[in-house]
Formats: sequence, C-alpha cells, structure tokens
Amino acid sequence: GILVRKSTPRGAMLGVLAGILVALWGTLCQDLPAEYAQFNFPLHPFLIGPMGTLAIVLIGWVGSLGGRNEL
Repeated sequence: GILVRKSTPRGAMLGVLAGILVALWGTLCQDLPAEYAQFNFPLHPFLIGPMGTLAIVLIGWVGSLGGRNEL
C-alpha cells in the first residue's frame, strides 16, 4: 500500500466501519436537545468528511497491524 507495507481486509473493513460511524455521528448529532448535548458533534459541519476520512485511514492502519489476512 501507499501508507503501510501490508494492509489487510480486516483493517479495511474496520476503517470503513469507523468512517461510516463518524459520518453518521456528525450528521445526525447536531443541535440535539439539552439533555443529550454531550453527544453533539463538536466540530463545524464542514469537518464531518475530513474526520470520517481520518477515521478510515487511522483505524484501517491500526486494524492492519495485527497481521492476520482473514476477516
């Protein structure tokens, strides 16, 4: 790969899942009622995409460090 020597399917799946979760959190958790305010996405909405991409790269990289190739 470009960033790591060997990526695994497990790392790729974990990265994509993390990116989807970050994107959902940033999209759905804005301007929540006061009792749920601690779950609000703390950054500007324009940063949802970059934060999702960062989660994909970082979690995918960490997930690939285990060295196993199977899911």
